[in-house]
Amino acid sequence: GVTGLVVAGPVVGIVGAVGAGALATQNNKAGDVARASGDVVLTVGDRAKDIDEKHNVVQKVKNATGSFVRATRRWNREHKVTDKVIQGIIQGLKFISDKFQPQRKMITNGKK
Repeated sequence: GVTGLVVAGPVVGIVGAVGAGALATQNNKAGDVARASGDVVLTVGDRAKDIDEKHNVVQKVKNATGSFVRATRRWNREHKVTDKVIQGIIQGLKFISDKFQPQRKMITNGKK
């Protein structure tokens, strides 16, 4: 999930930028739209940078995310949630396997 986003995000961004750049060179409606979109992206990017410089949004989000991850890990350690979920999955799979076991024995016994 996250690894895919980290790897694919920049690749998709680069491909999109190249495509938009190519469209922007066209002297038609598609080129007009690409150029206008580029202007909007630049304006939004500049505005986001100004807001971040004024309010430290990026740093606050990083801090909050780090705190959330640490708290979640601590909670998981204390309550052993991951272990319980894994045990539940194992028990569920064993239950399903046991339900099919008699049918497997009947089939095996019937073929002998």
